Amino acid sequence: MFEKTEALALRVSPFSKTSLVANWLTPHHGRIATVVKGARRPKSAFLGQIDLFYTCEILFYTRDRAGMHILKECAVLEPRSQFRSDWCAAGCASYFCDLLLRVTPVGAPQPALYALVQAALDHVHARGAAPTVVFWYELRLMAALGLAPRLAQCVGCRRPLETPAGQTGFASARGGALCARCAERDAADVVAMGPDVLAMLRKWLGAATPRAAANTRCDQRQLGEATRALGLFLQYHLDLAIHSRAIAFGLLKGATHETGSQEGTS
Repeated sequence: MFEKTEALALRVSPFSKTSLVANWLTPHHGRIATVVKGARRPKSAFLGQIDLFYTCEILFYTRDRAGMHILKECAVLEPRSQFRSDWCAAGCASYFCDLLLRVTPVGAPQPALYALVQAALDHVHARGAAPTVVFWYELRLMAALGLAPRLAQCVGCRRPLETPAGQTGFASARGGALCARCAERDAADVVAMGPDVLAMLRKWLGAATPRAAANTRCDQRQLGEATRALGLFLQYHLDLAIHSRAIAFGLLKGATHETGSQEGTS
């Protein structure tokens, strides 16, 4: 049976001397893999039609649900060409797609995750990468998976976490933020988190678009606390070692240092 759908290319890799395999995320067919026969031939009709971060309209022939389908036609809707020259943005986009590839099951409809990654890629493509946008994406992804951190009340004593407040903590294994008293009692498993960082995370978790996160300016302490807390949270609840995250933040850190050096010498 033939199916037509919009799809985002999460990964593209060689399959044989003449063919490719493309992994896609689609809104209604979920994550699928397609063999693109003859795509590596010099005169292939698929030349320039399939690449990382492309949003396309694809026509594919369905085979076994858990196996690879056959791609018949592909038309590019959004190539996102800026990712070919902005390596920092490309690193973040790669992390977004890699994370989705690893947490989405084959064939399960994912309209919320599809809309989320499209919004994140479009923003980074248009405005460049920022750590705060990565945090927003991680929070919204976990929310879509039903694993959002609890940030409104202490996961220890269940009392509301009023802001501004004193120093708080974040416990990945317990699922969210702790008040100062509970954080001190469970210090071995707690990451320190200032009330300002807690307020930011709460705001971004509730934001439908990355705009608020992109417009937030953070100092090094705030970035460090958010990076560590969310990294540990993702690793614990997804049970994954996410190397692409470290690469993305390494590129972001390098870009920040380069910008600072240029400003200092101007």
